[in-house]
Amino acid sequence: MNERFSQVTVITNSVAYLEGSLSFSPSPIQASLNAMKIGQDQTRKILMIGYEDAQILDIAGPLEMFAAANVLARRQGDDGPPPYDITLIAEEKGPFRTTGGLCLVAEGSYAETFKPVDTLIVSGGDGTVNVLKDKTLLSSIKRHAKAARRVVSICSGAFLLAEAGLLDGRRATTHWAAADYFRKLYPHIDLEEDAIYVRDGNVWTSAGVTAGMDLALALIADDLGSDIAMDVARKNVIFMMRPGGQSQFSTHLIAASGGGAVGKAMIFVAEHLAEDCSVPRLCEVAAMSERTFLRRFRDATNMTPAKFVEAIRIEAARQRLEVTRSPVDVIASECGFGSGERMRRTFQRHLGVAPGYYRERFQIAGTQE
Repeated sequence: MNERFSQVTVITNSVAYLEGSLSFSPSPIQASLNAMKIGQDQTRKILMIGYEDAQILDIAGPLEMFAAANVLARRQGDDGPPPYDITLIAEEKGPFRTTGGLCLVAEGSYAETFKPVDTLIVSGGDGTVNVLKDKTLLSSIKRHAKAARRVVSICSGAFLLAEAGLLDGRRATTHWAAADYFRKLYPHIDLEEDAIYVRDGNVWTSAGVTAGMDLALALIADDLGSDIAMDVARKNVIFMMRPGGQSQFSTHLIAASGGGAVGKAMIFVAEHLAEDCSVPRLCEVAAMSERTFLRRFRDATNMTPAKFVEAIRIEAARQRLEVTRSPVDVIASECGFGSGERMRRTFQRHLGVAPGYYRERFQIAGTQE
């Protein structure tokens, strides 16, 4: 089984760290609006909220992206103030414990008021459940959110934004493992559990751990332009930034976790992209009734078969766009989209761009004919 699963990995090896991302500079209108709110020569205050047993990467990862933007601005000869001023606060000023027993040092406490706050970021982690009803913390979040230009959560920090009423009627995301519990607590919030990050107006939420760095890069692109954001990504050896709509899961890892009859159906999809991969066909491959197959597939992958098939096809198409010069219509046929137009619509829905633009941006030099 492991040997067969490796074929899925080969087919989908453009995922994870080699997976491309599309990041765009703000439109002229949006850039003008941003400039009205915060002049280009002014420093944007980033206020990060931590707490005991917060995930250390939820805090350090995003903040390192902003710190790197400051370093790059200085190296590029920018004589003005740094783009970002970073402050970390917790229950009390001083050291507090994060995951793994590692400590960070807070510059201030929840009770203090910091002005002006451009971007409020609330971290996530195992400690979220312990502070979910902390009135002082929630009050701090509400107070600073009211004055901030934008509000951000990393991972399970979305629970704190929701508890503070800041996600009511909005789209949001959080760590996939916490999605069911989030829906149970906050059924009125439109949770997109499969997204790396979600922006709804001035509120941004991200998935777990490293997704916070993707979100931070998106914020930097929104502030300073995509070129600087890409420079920050390269400085931190992040091969390419991932778009917010990208799946939280690498589909080859999902396949590897399936096993048994469900895993057999997954491998069939990867090896027969251009063929019928409908639920009835996959049930035949798995030798299961449709009801049993759907239940077991969902249990194994936390997604529907149709969503898995589409994800595999998108990844295969992205790889072909990156490493071959095959026409889009040919790739669409090989990957099971049926037509170039259908593939274009799927790319627009998931990645926000057409296949042609994706190829222009990410095709590897010296690709095959």
